[in-house]
Amino acid sequence: MRIARVSGWIVVLMCASAMVAAAQISHPGGERPGTVHVELEDATEKSPITPGPSAPVHELLGERLLDANRPADALKEFEVNLTKEPNRFRMSDGAGHPAEFAEDRVTRFAQSPQYPLLPRELEIELALSAAPKHLRSEATVWTLDQTGYKVAKQGTNAFSCIVSRRAGDLFPVCWDAEGARSLLPLDFDDAQMRLAGKPGTEIEAVVAQRFKSGNYHPPARAGIAYMLSPMRYRIDEHGVVSRTASNPHLMFYGPNLTDTDIGGARGAFVFINRVGPDGMMIVPVGEKEREAIVSDAQSLIAQVEQAIGYQPSR
Repeated sequence: MRIARVSGWIVVLMCASAMVAAAQISHPGGERPGTVHVELEDATEKSPITPGPSAPVHELLGERLLDANRPADALKEFEVNLTKEPNRFRMSDGAGHPAEFAEDRVTRFAQSPQYPLLPRELEIELALSAAPKHLRSEATVWTLDQTGYKVAKQGTNAFSCIVSRRAGDLFPVCWDAEGARSLLPLDFDDAQMRLAGKPGTEIEAVVAQRFKSGNYHPPARAGIAYMLSPMRYRIDEHGVVSRTASNPHLMFYGPNLTDTDIGGARGAFVFINRVGPDGMMIVPVGEKEREAIVSDAQSLIAQVEQAIGYQPSR
């Protein structure tokens, strides 16, 4: 009976320890909150539950880290648990590998790892970061949900901001009225085609055909689009996220122009990003302006990279 009572108290203490660890996940102080409770379990030579394990603290902590959108930290906990108990790892959806499980917890659009869904307020802030500050408060913002792009904030000026995700190229851009009329629909239609199950290569072919047939039109007058955010990411078909070099810049419509037409070259004051009906003349901002933009964006960068699961190479 005495042994049974001791075992019962161990159960209570370890469960309480796991609950405290979970509660500390969002605590602002410290890199790995809750680890003191994990260390307590690691110091024991027996399973936390008598006669056999039920939910080791590493596993519980990993699941709470996933809920807190910290897949990298969660993966570390799952890997420790797999080392200690290789046949123990519990998966709520039946998946068999912690990395895949962590990846699956990033909410996706159309079941595509290339189209992560962001928290609404975070996506609004990211979209607006493409525009100069004096335009942001009155710009219209589109955000992506499970059914496609929707207006999240109705503006009063001529600009429309969006976080584009076409073919896993994630970046914010803010269009003037002409760009919103002629080029913004490409993002809307891309999302709907992806929702219908079309692969990226087929979507590219559809876009080219629609320009050719006249369903899409290049900008009909001079105008500007802003990409002043320092953030751009490439997400491959497996959901692996990498940073893409993105110097904040202005874009002036240049349908079917070439660098030869404008005297442009990569690294120069101006160049053409691509030759075609949606081609742009790219004008990078100056070095001082770029430094100020990057400095101001540090908090937003950290939030976005956490949300999309970006892990810097070590």
